[in-house]
Amino acid sequence: MPLGAAKAALLGAAGAGGAAATWEIISTTVTDTTTATYNFTSIPQTYRDLRMVISAARTATFGDRTLMYVDIGSGISTTNSDYGMRSVSGSSSAYGAMGVVTADNYPGVLDDFPGQSDNGVGNSSIIDFMDYANTSKLPTAIIWQNAVGQGTFAFHHTHNGWNYDGGVGAVTGLRITRPTTTSNYYYKQPMTFTLFGRGTAD
Repeated sequence: MPLGAAKAALLGAAGAGGAAATWEIISTTVTDTTTATYNFTSIPQTYRDLRMVISAARTATFGDRTLMYVDIGSGISTTNSDYGMRSVSGSSSAYGAMGVVTADNYPGVLDDFPGQSDNGVGNSSIIDFMDYANTSKLPTAIIWQNAVGQGTFAFHHTHNGWNYDGGVGAVTGLRITRPTTTSNYYYKQPMTFTLFGRGTAD
C-alpha cells in the first residue's frame, strides 16, 4: 500500500521558542478483518521523525505477538537474527512489579498485542523512529503500549526498545504482522494503523 503525499496537520503546538514541529498524517489504514500482515511501502524520506500509531486493536484469539520488520531500501528483511527488543513490562498475573524482558534474534515489538479478543477492550501503541531517513544509522524505535485486558490476566506493557542491526539505512518500509497467520489471529476491525511524519530530514 504505497503511501501518498497528502498531509494533514496534527497536534501542532506553540512553545516558548515558537511553533513546534507538527505531526502530519502520511497514511491511515483500517484493517479488513481477513489479513494478518500489513506492508507500508514507499515511506517518504522528507521527514525527520516517523511515528506509527496502532489503535482500537483486537483479534479473535488471545496470546500472540505483533511483529515489525523493516525495509532499508532492499526489501523487507525477515531475518530474525538481525532484530532484537528490550522491554519493561508488567502484568497483574505475572509480576508484582515491573519486569524486564529481553529477546535477541526476534522482531517482536508488542507482547500479546492485541491483548484480548473482546472488542470492548481498548488497546493502543505508539512506535517512534527518530531520524529515520538517515542513511548512516541502524534503524531503532521506541514503543509505548497500553494493552489493557480484563480479568486476572490483565496485561500492561509500558515500554519497548526495538532495533535492527542488519545494516545501516533509512526506513523506507515497514511490515506489521503476526507469528501465527491463521484466521483466528487476523487483525480485526476496527483496528487502524496511522503513520505520521514530523520535522524535516537532515
